[in-house]
Parts: sequence; structure tokens; C-alpha cells
Amino acid sequence: MKMNHFFSKITHNLPAKIISISLAIILYLSNQMLTLETKNFAIPVTVKETGEMVITNTIPQTVQVSLKSNEENISNIVSSDISLQLDTSQYLESGKYEIPLDLITSSNLVSMEPLQIEVMQKTISVYLQKRIGKWVSLVPDYIGECEHGYQVSKVSFVPENVYVSGPELNIKSISDIKADKINLTNKSMSFNTETFIHNFSNVLNIEQPEKIMAWIEIEPVYQTKVFSDIIVQSENLIDTLEVVGELPKVSIELYGKQLDIESYKSSLINVFVDFSEITEEGEYEMPLRIFVSQRFETKSLSPSKIPVQIQVVQKEVEESTDSKEPSDENIVDTSTITEDKNTLPTEDKNTDTSNATIEKGIISE
Repeated sequence: MKMNHFFSKITHNLPAKIISISLAIILYLSNQMLTLETKNFAIPVTVKETGEMVITNTIPQTVQVSLKSNEENISNIVSSDISLQLDTSQYLESGKYEIPLDLITSSNLVSMEPLQIEVMQKTISVYLQKRIGKWVSLVPDYIGECEHGYQVSKVSFVPENVYVSGPELNIKSISDIKADKINLTNKSMSFNTETFIHNFSNVLNIEQPEKIMAWIEIEPVYQTKVFSDIIVQSENLIDTLEVVGELPKVSIELYGKQLDIESYKSSLINVFVDFSEITEEGEYEMPLRIFVSQRFETKSLSPSKIPVQIQVVQKEVEESTDSKEPSDENIVDTSTITEDKNTLPTEDKNTDTSNATIEKGIISE
């Protein structure tokens, strides 16, 4: 009877009693939580993998973790007591996965009471691809420029290739890897230098050789240049013939070293037309002869032939319209000349004047 009476008291108004007890527990726990201190850590995420698959997207490097405990416990907790691991070892096919983060705690936290740990990000989205590898060639990258008039003609590396591994799609799209920048500033001669490989990708793995040597070959820059309005000179034209008008000017395109061709002047170019086979007047289409420095190659001449009209030299005959007047020095006074020899001066007596010709008061010797 006593047991029945006790049981009836316990079960009397049972719902109200359960609610009261629950509220009491909640109030107790709430009070406990309010008195707990909080500490937050940014915990690095480590990846566990087999090597057959590789993550192709960017994942968080750290994830926030919040811990709550009493003041004494909180003061003893350090970030090394917690680690987060992303385990991809069980995924063997390419694709996108939501992989949960595994929380790993140290033995220091196991005995702590009360202790509440909350990981702010429970899962991480991961894109996985199969890992493959291949040998690829090295290619140069430069800083600076060669001296004016010079350029890089060839670059050789020892070794020529390096081994690269990573996501399947990435590796298939790679044909070469750039070596570290080679300084070309003011270079005009070939040289060699040691270089390196900087891997700026977080998904590629490059097996670095112990040493990479680069041999850079430097050569002059070659270019073309057009010289215009070149005067054509004539040669070997016989004296009785002449060119009608002026010979047309021509343009010439030369190819050579940039430094040489930049300093070359059009006045040093000689273009001739040879008339040695022309013996009579007429209209001709004449080929041209070019004389330039042996440093250059003639790429073109425009025009290559020129039209020329040849005529006989025209001699100008000038007829004077003015009559000659007698000069004063040839006029003499004939009044002193007489047939009587006795009237001649004594010193001219022996002078023979019989040969003197007298005409219109002018003595012609």
C-alpha cells in the first residue's frame, strides 16, 4: 500500500513535473554557458591524399574554430591542441565533392569539462582530377632589351626539359615551362647564365633540376630601307648624241644590318645608265646599273628600266648682224704720201713702201 501511495504521488500531475524539471535543467545549463569563456582560433586545413587525385580548386587555408570552457580551462588551451583534416584519399574519380572536415583534438582537451568546440565550416567543396605527369621543354622569359641594333636569335637550356605533374586537364594543356627572367639589358654579344624555375601554380608540381644553364645567342638586327629620289647618271654616250631632258629619278630598297642601314646615306648610292651601245638618235628603254656598299643586298629597284630619248647634238650658229667699223689705229693721214721720193723723210728713205696697199684710207698689213 505504501508503494502504491508513493507511486501515485510521483505520477500525480506528471506533465507539470516533467516541464518543471526540464526548465530547471535548461536554466542550469544556460547559467553555466553564460559563465563560460570563449576562445577562437584560425586552424590550418591539412589535406590527406593518396597522390592519385589532386585538388584543382582553391580551398580555404584556415577555418575558424570556437571553444567554450571555464576560465581555467580556456587559459590552458592553445591552437596546437586542435587540427582540421580534409581527407580525399577515399575519392578515386574526377568530380566535385562536399568533403567534411575532420576535427582532431589533443589529449589535453579530452579531460576538460565543460568544453564545447564548434567548427564554423563543416564541409569544403572540392574539385578532384586524376594526377598525371609529363616532360615539357623550357622556354625563356626576359627583362630589359638588347643594345640597339641587336636581338636574341636563339636560347638553349641544359637540361632542355623538366618533369611536371598535376591535374590531368592542366597537364594536357601545358607544352612548356618558362624559366626565370633573363636580363638582356644592353647586351650585344652572346652569353650564358644560370637560371631557375619559379612555380606560381598551387596545383602543379615541378621537379627542379639542381642547376639550369641558359646559353643566349645575340645577333645584329637586319632590316630593309627604301631610298628615294636617287639621281641616275649617264655614261659612255658618244659626243655627237645627247639626252633629251632629264633622266628620271629612281627608288632603291636595300637590306642589311640595322645599324649600317640607318647610317647609310642616299648620296653614297650610284645608279648609272650605260649608252655605250647607242649610236643613233631615237627612243630607248634602258636598264640601270647600281653601285652600293657590299654590306647591303639590293631587294628592289623602281623602276628597273627608264625611257630615254636620244638626239643628235644641235650646234648653234650665231651670225653677227653688226658690220665691222674701221678702228682709229688703222687710219693714217695719206696727205704726206707722194709719188715724189724727194719729199720723203731722210731716215725713211731706204724703206720700201712699194708693197703697201692703200684702200679706203686703211692700211692692211
